[in-house]
Amino acid sequence: MRRDLLRNQSLTPDRATPDRAELWPLERGVIFLNHGSFGACPAEVLRHQAALRAEMEAEPVRFLSRELDDRLDAARRALAAFVGADPDDLAFVANATSGVNAVLRSLAFEHGDELLTTDHAYNACKNTLDFVAGRAGARVVVARVPFPVASPADVVDAVMARVTPRTRLALLDHVTSPTALVLPIERLIADLAGRGVEVM
Repeated sequence: MRRDLLRNQSLTPDRATPDRAELWPLERGVIFLNHGSFGACPAEVLRHQAALRAEMEAEPVRFLSRELDDRLDAARRALAAFVGADPDDLAFVANATSGVNAVLRSLAFEHGDELLTTDHAYNACKNTLDFVAGRAGARVVVARVPFPVASPADVVDAVMARVTPRTRLALLDHVTSPTALVLPIERLIADLAGRGVEVM
């Protein structure tokens, strides 16, 4: 990342953007772009985690039995305000893949249902889709999205061409893992909803 681009963005209104080395505990000279599967943790988050661990170890019963639920509720309310959601609709999970796994495994599908995804899907989530489909006798349908993509319409056309009356769910990555393609997710959700397909 070019330093002049980094310096033009501020983390807080009252503080200049710190140097990359202050933000990430990465080895000097490493420019790390994969903050998905194997992402580095920001230094500030690591410091806060260490402080919370120290607080928990100082008085485990108080922290875990008396304070943790309220702290998690407060964090969920703050996150809900940030993303524009109801706090009761949010749950903390270890990572996005475990969240997708939990939701997909909780859904009931029937024999002959179709579960739609793309050939740009994150493999761990695709594996869970395969598992729940196999368990129910459903079928995973994979839309072949061209790459490179000439326009967002190419993506929409590829996905919508695979929808049938049996399509129950579409599992779509907003930003694809293998290609970093940004899917036109709002349009896809609207078009799929118009065909009665739930989207995750």
